[in-house]
Amino acid sequence: MAAMPIHLDRAARTPLATQIYRAVLPAGLAAGLYFTGIVNRGNIGVIAAIRKLAAR
Repeated sequence: MAAMPIHLDRAARTPLATQIYRAVLPAGLAAGLYFTGIVNRGNIGVIAAIRKLAAR
């Protein structure tokens, strides 16, 4: 029974934390995808260069 007030208090705080999480998560994913795209482009460039050298 002593845990009940803490549980209710936590439940009351959850919506704000969820809103912050939902606001931050897409920005984090977008940044991750952006950097992954740069890395992939770099890898594609390296692979293309190797293929050009191999074709000679």
